Amino acid sequence: MAKRKTNSRRRRAPRPKRRGGVSDWAKIVVTAVVFGLAGWLAYDYNDSRHWRAFNDSGDSAYRRGNYNYAERMYIQALQEGIRLDPRGSEVAETLADLSRTYQDQNRPDMASRAIDQLRQLRSSP
Repeated sequence: MAKRKTNSRRRRAPRPKRRGGVSDWAKIVVTAVVFGLAGWLAYDYNDSRHWRAFNDSGDSAYRRGNYNYAERMYIQALQEGIRLDPRGSEVAETLADLSRTYQDQNRPDMASRAIDQLRQLRSSP
């Protein structure tokens, strides 16, 4: 019988890790920052959902011509906006909507109060 040839290749030693790549710690930090930012954005969106609901209800009522209900919803939205940020864009948007609603109700005194509050809000630092 003939002898079999044996495979005489030697096994290679494992290659060392490459230097200069992104370390595991850097990946962890970047992942934590991304998740933290996503969580903060979700919290911020979730926090203003009540203002958004009141404001959207006011907009719908205004489009239907139900100015009394629109006024109530805008007042609720204004209170919620002040709770979130007294100088925020939510407050300014709601004051403008409320002023428009007062004008359509033929209540110019209330409309001018809302406009004055809006001007004061925009002029303050």
